Amino acid sequence: MSGCRHPAPASFILTLLVALIALMVPGPGATAEESAVSAAALETRRPYQVRFGERIAMPDGVSLSATLVLPYPDPGPVPVILTLTPYGADRYYPLATRFARAGYAAAIVEVRGRGDSGGTFQPYLNDLDDGEKVIEWLAKQPFSNGSVAMRGGSYTGFLQWGLAARRPPALKTIIPGAPPYFGVDSPTYRGIQIPYRLRWYALVAGRQRNGNLNADSAYWQGLYAELARGEVALADLDDAAGIKSPYWEQSFQRDYVLRLAELNPTSEQLGNLTIPVLSITGMHDGAQLGTLTHYQRALTHSTDPQHLYQVIGPWNHSGVSNRQGAMGGLEFPAASIEPADWHLAWFDWILREGPRPTFLKERVTYYVLGDDRWAGRDTVDGAPGSLILYPSSPRGEAAESGHLTAEVAERSRGEDCWRYDPLEVPIRWGPYFGSLAGGKDHLLNDPLPTQLAGRGLLYESRPLERSHVIAGRPTLSVSLTADVRDTDLAVVLYELRSDGTSVLLASDMLRARHRHGFLEPPALLVPGEETRYEFEMTWIGKRLATGSRLRLMLTSPGISYLFHRNRNSGGDVALEKVADSRVATICLTTGAAGTALHLPLEAE
Repeated sequence: MSGCRHPAPASFILTLLVALIALMVPGPGATAEESAVSAAALETRRPYQVRFGERIAMPDGVSLSATLVLPYPDPGPVPVILTLTPYGADRYYPLATRFARAGYAAAIVEVRGRGDSGGTFQPYLNDLDDGEKVIEWLAKQPFSNGSVAMRGGSYTGFLQWGLAARRPPALKTIIPGAPPYFGVDSPTYRGIQIPYRLRWYALVAGRQRNGNLNADSAYWQGLYAELARGEVALADLDDAAGIKSPYWEQSFQRDYVLRLAELNPTSEQLGNLTIPVLSITGMHDGAQLGTLTHYQRALTHSTDPQHLYQVIGPWNHSGVSNRQGAMGGLEFPAASIEPADWHLAWFDWILREGPRPTFLKERVTYYVLGDDRWAGRDTVDGAPGSLILYPSSPRGEAAESGHLTAEVAERSRGEDCWRYDPLEVPIRWGPYFGSLAGGKDHLLNDPLPTQLAGRGLLYESRPLERSHVIAGRPTLSVSLTADVRDTDLAVVLYELRSDGTSVLLASDMLRARHRHGFLEPPALLVPGEETRYEFEMTWIGKRLATGSRLRLMLTSPGISYLFHRNRNSGGDVALEKVADSRVATICLTTGAAGTALHLPLEAE
């Protein structure tokens, strides 16, 4: 009958069953390995559990978004490792899976106004209040054993210090990498505005991470050059960039910086800080000054500093958080480590009573370039030796202004001068900027010392009679006079090797009106009056070879378009125009015992 289905013959059913069995059972050609693979596939399980888009409610009704990566199938209770970030949860997902595989619960929480979190983003201002609630929430979850740890660099590094200072009960340890310190190196560097920071505001504009815009160097360098030529004022740079930021103009206003500085841990808070801290920075990390300021202040005010540890590697800002075995033309294989390995070793020690991490040498662990080794001691800086600056180099080379020697000879007192004209065509230069300024081999053979042409001073030591290790922050004490009310200053230290190549060691810079610190009231110069300056350069660990000489350069950072150009008028630098430009003549008193380069030397 039409539309009816007839039963299949028994012979057909039997044939079908045989065929199915043949598919399920390995035939005579199947190997034991293939059979084992099939069996293993049946046993495959997820290595961790992901919970995306968890909501954490804040007291004002705003909720933050959390991505949780938990051990699986048994999620705990275990310690929780928190990353609180403005850069998007997905960026840290691979690291979170690493922690979950190691038996920790990993939480990536986007700060207010970023990613999928609610509210309005105001850099740093809400994050400590919110962070306390996040830690409390994590500690109460079923997968948590009540212990929360934090890790992360830069922005997240600062949040760790700020939250540890508030002492939420569940926070047991932190690993702050490369954090800024407000009023010292952020949002200005010792008072000098750095246009590069607008790239950061572009990175966090809106809710997503604008990585490609941030990385468009051709666009940004063109903009910086326009600023240096006076075609746009600093206050209008965000408009010129097409990225109107409510925080850009505020970032170089002292009242706003003072508001941010209130987030820095206080002396009293640091005195009560008892949780273990592993602070990490790099010799060429743009946030090294902030990192060491946090650490040194914690040491100073702590009643028991045995829980405070500092690591200083040969890395730049990125290398603090990512594997880096070479940079700027130098290689350092022993420092090519996976940061997560060190983080886990630390967390196992602190949170699980595991062994002390082998990478910790002493309270301060540092790398020595040239020796390819890690070393340690209990203090950040070594015992200093001094070299005095003198004019009229006896070697008479045109590139030199004078020489460095350990002997004090009052008869050699003198004055060396250079000239800074903010209307000169700007160049691209600056040790702060790494490869952005000098290419992939930027630590080698900086051309500026041989091209100063009156825009700076050079001093060189005699060849070293034996090898030395510099391990610490070289400092420079000088007396300067200037014929303007304000200007910017930079000092750079190099090793000049016997083969003629040079290696950048350390640097510092400051704005004259902020020589006492940006958090102190500004003090304009009295033209022609001698003024004392103290430069504390970046931390360096390096073996200086026998026959090498030290080269010290003093110059004006405004010769480079990568720095904001001080017009020397003494007015509001954010609003200065080309018409405000003044040529500055800056003179250094040489030959006095108080005018000296102090070198931190490793005991040998």
